[in-house]
Formats: sequence, C-alpha cells, structure tokens
Amino acid sequence: MATLLERCIKEDFGLIKTSTRFAKSVTHDSLVYDKQDDKFYWNSAGIFGNLYDYLLMVRNMDVSNIGSFVRLYKEDAPDNSLEEVLATPEEPIQLPDLVQAFYNMGKKVRGYWYEKRGYTDKTIDDFMLGWTGEWFCIPIFENGEFKNFQLRKETPKRISQWYKGTGHLSFNFSILTYTDWVIITESPVDAIMLRQNDLPAVSQNLGAGAWNINWNPKFLSMKSIYIVYDNDEAGNNGAVKVAQNFGYKAKIFNFFGFPQKYDVTDFFKTGASRDDLMKLLLTESVTYDKLQGKENQDVYNRNRC
Repeated sequence: MATLLERCIKEDFGLIKTSTRFAKSVTHDSLVYDKQDDKFYWNSAGIFGNLYDYLLMVRNMDVSNIGSFVRLYKEDAPDNSLEEVLATPEEPIQLPDLVQAFYNMGKKVRGYWYEKRGYTDKTIDDFMLGWTGEWFCIPIFENGEFKNFQLRKETPKRISQWYKGTGHLSFNFSILTYTDWVIITESPVDAIMLRQNDLPAVSQNLGAGAWNINWNPKFLSMKSIYIVYDNDEAGNNGAVKVAQNFGYKAKIFNFFGFPQKYDVTDFFKTGASRDDLMKLLLTESVTYDKLQGKENQDVYNRNRC
C-alpha cells in the first residue's frame, strides 16, 4: 500500500518507478521518492525529508492544518506518520525533522540573520537557524533534546515561542562542560553572536527578567561569570537578579557608557573584536552589590549613557 508521502508526490507531480526502492517524478527529474525510508529528495530545490517536510515545504501547507490532513488519510498513512506526534500540538515534536525543515526553508531567506544580527553562514548553519514561513527561528535544545523554537520578526518587532507552556529553557548550556568561565546574555541571539566571536556564552528563552534557580548547580565549576545584558532598565534589573544567584563569582557589564539599548550585537557590528570586549569585561564590569538599592541604581542610571 502506498504511504501518504508517496501518494502526495504522485498526485502533485506523478511518479515513475525506477527500481524496487526508488521512484522519480514525472515532471521533475531531480525529485526522487525513497520507498524504503519513506522520504523524498528534491535535489534541484535543495530540500528533502519526510511527509511533514513535504507538506510544509512543497505543498506550503500551514502547520496548524497538517495534523488534520494526516488524520483524514489515516488509513493510508505509514505506521510512523505524524498523526500521533501532532495529536498534542503544544508538546514539542521530538524529532529533528521540524528543525531540519525550517533550517532548509531558511537557506534562501537569510537577510535577517545577515543584516540585523550580523551572523555568518557558518554561525547560521552551526545553530540551524531557520524560517517558518512567517518567523525567523532559533531551535532550543536541552541535553541534546529539542524543546522549542524562539521566534523573531522585525515588522512589527516581536519575539515569541513556537510551543506554549514550555516555560524556562536554557540555551547553549552544553558549553559549560568545556569552560571554567562564561558569559550569560539576555537572549539567545546575543549568545550566538558571542559564540561567533569565540566567547563562551549561554542564555535562556524568556528575556531579561527570567532565570530558573534550578540551573544554578550547573555553574558551580565556573571561576568567573559575566552578566552581559542590554543597556536599559530591563537589562540592568535583570542582570542584578541573575548575578544574585552567583555571589562574588558574578560581574555585570551592560555596556556602561554606551547609548541606551546598546547590546552585544551592536558592539560587534561596529567592527569591535573579541579582545575589545574582553578588555571591557576585565576593566569595567562590576559586582551586583554595586548596583543594589535605589540610591546605587539611580547613580548607575545617571552615569551609564
């Protein structure tokens, strides 16, 4: 019996069997169906994957409609179809396919990553940054397991999460195994920029005011912890809140003396180097107690710009 993926390709482009395992499209020579693995490969378009990838990238189907579509053809769907996976849409799909699908879709839509974020192709590839068709997305993993996407767009500027209710998620914590000092940033985009500049950096998914105290034990072996948030009120308050978890180990540098809202991305996009930031961290960062209390924060706020 034909799988649902095979049926879709046949309906869309026709299929000619070329061997017991493979068939190719009538209309597109480079579109091949692999019956053994139930996957497609469209070489000229630069896309490949399973049923979900096909519906998303070839049929341009909205994510919210895919579950209903698969259920409609349940009798023809393969045993490992997405029907069960999509039955609870607010739970992260524990497959690499969605990350791969959005990454593939984003290969031709990288302007945001280049121009707004200042990333190189290597950085985009290393972090598998992608495009959902509406949002630019950063996949977030914990202990090697996909948990969620942070979603971003510029017009209008918005930040969101792909799945609701997943709560606090750490970003890039795997690097803590390989370093004895680290920089904590306000958001994943800043941590990615620091990694591009060969600096050990971690973050989380919920912004300046968020931190999960259950993460604290992961930092026990760190000799130094720098908190580098945006140069604004939210960044300052959030940095103090995080630094309080680590006592004397933590120092804050929120781009003192730079313009309001200045952040890691702004710093490196001006042509500054890794060494430039290290000099600032070593000479200008302060412990959180220097920023505690209304009086000290008022002084800080007056002098920072």
